[in-house]
Amino acid sequence: APPTPDPPPRRPAPTPPVDPSPAPGPDLAKYRVVSLSSWGGDPEIHVRHQDSNELLSLKPGDDLFGSEVVDVDYRPLPLPRNPELRSDSRIILQFQNEYWAVERGQTLAEKRKLDSNQWPVE
Repeated sequence: APPTPDPPPRRPAPTPPVDPSPAPGPDLAKYRVVSLSSWGGDPEIHVRHQDSNELLSLKPGDDLFGSEVVDVDYRPLPLPRNPELRSDSRIILQFQNEYWAVERGQTLAEKRKLDSNQWPVE
């Protein structure tokens, strides 16, 4: 009897094409700065997700969605969108070479870019 031929080699399953767009980040409008307290002189930042009530507890040096938490500014300053009202504290974030501020009570989507004269002292 003639030898049986070998079966044809199996081809690997085709891999799906790679989507070049990055994965969507978190919805920053859902994350609100709810507390900027200080314990023993060290700032403590609490950010709450409005839907899940997940509470992020952060301190300077921590990463927050790709930005570094630099510090908490406790100076009473006028609210950026309503200068007649005062804000007692804000979180300072650094993303690449830029600094941003988010007032207590605001969402992360409401962050504002700081001018170089408003940057924190090193």
